[in-house]
Amino acid sequence: MNIKLSLDKEWQMQSSEKVSKHGETISTIDFDPEDWYKVEIPTTVINGLLQNKKIEDPYYHTLPALGFIGNTFPLYSQINIQYSEK
Repeated sequence: MNIKLSLDKEWQMQSSEKVSKHGETISTIDFDPEDWYKVEIPTTVINGLLQNKKIEDPYYHTLPALGFIGNTFPLYSQINIQYSEK
């Protein structure tokens, strides 16, 4: 049995302040991550917010992300497993 599992695509994140569902719901196939930010991993919260144009680049301005400090950002992805017998 040979199983290949790619975990580098289809990730999303959202501030825990805006997530009303618990892990038991988020981890199901039926969960709809509406209004979550699509991110490319590996990433950080700051980089994810930059990817989605929610903050300005801190190298060019003062860090406007201070309002996000103290929040956690759970990550989410649906994983499709392809099974083949070889």
